[in-house]
Amino acid sequence: MTRPLRLLWLAPYSPWPAHGGGRIRLWAVVSRLASLGVELQVCYPFNGEVSPDDPPQVANVEWRSYKGRVRQGKRRKLAALFSRFPEAAWGVTNRSFQREIRERCTHFDAVVLEQAHMAPFLAHVPAGIPVILIAQNVEYILTAQMGRRAPRLKTRLRLRLEVVKFRRLERAVFKRAQLIVAMSQTDKSRILELVDKASVAVHPNGVDLTFHAYEPRRQGRGNRLVMTGTLGYAPNLDAAMWIYHEILPGIRKQVPDACISLVGGFCPSELRLLHDPVLGFDVVGFVDDVRPYMQAADVFLMPLRMGGGTRLKALEAMAAGIPVVSTSLGVEGLDL
Repeated sequence: MTRPLRLLWLAPYSPWPAHGGGRIRLWAVVSRLASLGVELQVCYPFNGEVSPDDPPQVANVEWRSYKGRVRQGKRRKLAALFSRFPEAAWGVTNRSFQREIRERCTHFDAVVLEQAHMAPFLAHVPAGIPVILIAQNVEYILTAQMGRRAPRLKTRLRLRLEVVKFRRLERAVFKRAQLIVAMSQTDKSRILELVDKASVAVHPNGVDLTFHAYEPRRQGRGNRLVMTGTLGYAPNLDAAMWIYHEILPGIRKQVPDACISLVGGFCPSELRLLHDPVLGFDVVGFVDDVRPYMQAADVFLMPLRMGGGTRLKALEAMAAGIPVVSTSLGVEGLDL
């Protein structure tokens, strides 16, 4: 009898709760593989003094958390700045856990890196063990987009350095990985521009058509808009600020009672302070279920000016039958 495939899966965050595109995809893929009989050990960092509760039990899946690093305080900010790794990769490293990886790898058939953030662990993976990279984004391009939109010179300079670090890191992991999984043909082309002999397969993002069930849209008044996503994530925060300062005021000149609900976790205080129902700017923040807000909306708004991969929220809105208004970048890679 053939034994099941065993995978060591290194992720930059816990897959639970499955809110936000990256976590939704991670949870769905891991759960599906486990249901097919694949045995997985999923390792991820936590930021804090106490390890959080593990995600719900899933047959064939073992959860393993370890302590990561947070860029807080002068010493750690300097450590992150002068690290050879970009900040996101610096934050997920842990020396004692890195030492464990070499021994752990010998019990698995392959190592899966969920995003290039986990590339620092590559040095501890023996040469004979296959490595698979899940490239949700091409990080150096996404970081460059963020740098161009950053309002402060200090931030723009720091992000320029991050671009250099991510480009170097991604080139190394693209060369090392036996397989790279990209979300779109656009990202595949970007990966091959960096390493032309990389082995890249495109596996597009999907959506749960049972959870986000299609509903025929009646002709609405067009005054209720919604945007969902991790609100503290730089591309979403930039979009929210653009809505507040320019887009919504322009809409309200033609539709005076127009309002938008911003729904999603990790909402920063700078955005919460702009909450103003009178102006039609409703900062909802985290909710357990986004569907009631989506069902109540006439339009799903996605004014993204930066981003990589493909946006799960666009797929969710289309699956639910909500008209989507987006920048071309917002729906990049979806062949719309």
